[in-house]
Amino acid sequence: WTRNVLDEFKPDLVGLTCMFTIYHRQMKRIADFVKGYDPKIVVFAGGVHTSSADKLVLEDADGSIDFVSLFEGDTSFADSLDYVNGTVDENALSQISTLVSGEYAARISK
Repeated sequence: WTRNVLDEFKPDLVGLTCMFTIYHRQMKRIADFVKGYDPKIVVFAGGVHTSSADKLVLEDADGSIDFVSLFEGDTSFADSLDYVNGTVDENALSQISTLVSGEYAARISK
């Protein structure tokens, strides 16, 4: 990742994956880099490691990771985007976790 990529693409959201615990620190470094570039960019993390340790991932990221997409994120991630864009209500959200005022919050099923 370089600033040039972010300058050129200007993302509203960045998705990261972390399949194995050994890559946790690299995922956190990338999230920190993205938030350092622009704190308004929403960072989603997914993968086997994040699904099995989502609370730890969110707390360790200290605000650099906004949401964790749990388990198979192909449907839940799209539902999250639809919610943000106002095309579905909160009942469509599932398989997602975050911190709300520092407290862990997760919604596993609809």
